[in-house]
Amino acid sequence: MGIIEDDVFEYSMFIAWQIEANEGFVYIVNLKTNQWYYLDGIAMEIWQHIDKHSVSEIVEKLVEKYQENYKLIYDDVIEFLETICQEEHLVAKISNLH
Repeated sequence: MGIIEDDVFEYSMFIAWQIEANEGFVYIVNLKTNQWYYLDGIAMEIWQHIDKHSVSEIVEKLVEKYQENYKLIYDDVIEFLETICQEEHLVAKISNLH
């Protein structure tokens, strides 16, 4: 797909999701395929920041929170986005700021 720092994504209209704060995960249901997904850890945090934020904005939020190396978090965010973009109807790339 070729995801870059300026790409912006949004949640698909074909999903429902909820944070289970006490359990430390988010679950997502794809309403078109009836497929369920469970995310925890850094995947959950990336998911929470995806909607209408650029990749670089997501990375900067996580770098600030974890005080971790930008490149390390960037690689995790890109890997996560590439994975979920392969799943049908979870997110859509809505723009590239260039």
